[in-house]
Amino acid sequence: MKKRGQVSVLIIVAIMVIVAVAVYLSLSNQSSTNNLRSALSKIGISQQVNVLENSIGECLKTTLDDAIGVIGIQGGFYTRPEASEDLGITFIPYYYDQGSFLQPSLNKIESEISDFVNEFLPFCIEDIVIEDILLKQESIKTITKINPGEVEIQSDMQITLSKGDQTTLIELTSYPTRLNSKLNEMYEISEYIIDSHRGDPEFICINCMADMAEEKGLFVDMLSFEVPFTTLFIISEDTDSTDPKILEFLNKYPESETPIE
Repeated sequence: MKKRGQVSVLIIVAIMVIVAVAVYLSLSNQSSTNNLRSALSKIGISQQVNVLENSIGECLKTTLDDAIGVIGIQGGFYTRPEASEDLGITFIPYYYDQGSFLQPSLNKIESEISDFVNEFLPFCIEDIVIEDILLKQESIKTITKINPGEVEIQSDMQITLSKGDQTTLIELTSYPTRLNSKLNEMYEISEYIIDSHRGDPEFICINCMADMAEEKGLFVDMLSFEVPFTTLFIISEDTDSTDPKILEFLNKYPESETPIE
């Protein structure tokens, strides 16, 4: 009976936490909407609040989607690391280099996504066209979280709205954006590959890796080069999309340690 009572208390506490989070997010979104409405009222176009809010939301989604795509191609990096191959318009980093383990942490990849969003979101925001309103991004700070099945960002932004000679500043705090993504799952497979070399640099269980990818709805392709002894790993989504997201990286081995199944 005592255990049942403890379980009941835990369930109640869990429900309270879920409700509290839901209320917080609702109030946060409502606060952003109120800030927009107040700012637009100052320049006489408060009726455009929904259009502007939707436009900002679409910019965030588009920029986040671009970030996941570009940073996946670049092995989790926005800024090129020293241990990488320069391909001109992009680069591919080394996760393993003849005994050196160079894979970025998940926190590092989250930080790189934030940097990308902070860099490119202003271009989208300033291209928004609503009547005669001009938008200018004054500041932005983004926090990224890579979760199972999704990537989430929270952005604090200051945007100047101008119409004619009237100007007003809006502040959007903790503006949330989420996209479905298997970046977390791709990272788990890359981590399995790199961790395999910690125990034995000459070994990768190809079947284990393939089974793991299949369970997560992913593909793993390997392309080996003889000189130097390098393997390109490409982990991609199992999707019919013409633009599937990927995570790719390089491993370099001494000739005697080229991995086998």
